[in-house]
Amino acid sequence: MFGKIMGLATLGSGLANIRLLQRFLSGIATVVALTVISAILVGMLLTAAFIGLFFLLTHFGLDPVAAGILVIAGAVLLVGLFVALTVARINELRDLPNRSLNFDLPSLAKITDIFESFIGGFTSPAAPKSRTQPRVYPKEKARF
Repeated sequence: MFGKIMGLATLGSGLANIRLLQRFLSGIATVVALTVISAILVGMLLTAAFIGLFFLLTHFGLDPVAAGILVIAGAVLLVGLFVALTVARINELRDLPNRSLNFDLPSLAKITDIFESFIGGFTSPAAPKSRTQPRVYPKEKARF
């Protein structure tokens, strides 16, 4: 009985969730596109900053070769920092399923049995009440 109800609910929720899934995927595509555009703009700003630094160093009397080496060294250090952060984050995400998702989900059979027991007890007629007199317990004396 519960299996049929679950099947109907799954079918109905599946049809309703198609539109939700489309909206979700559209949102993800928008976020990815905005991230790519932002990354390109940040890259352009960093390039302009490195060129500006090069011209600033040459303006104040540093040899163009030395200024170029300093700017390239700074860019390599910045790229190395971002690569190290990316590798650390990838390793953290790779270990995530092993650390936090190590729990057992209850099987559908257990949930079905519990639900059917609940419905069976809920729909069964109430047990007849006994017609005996309630027990009367002697009152205790106050202890102070």
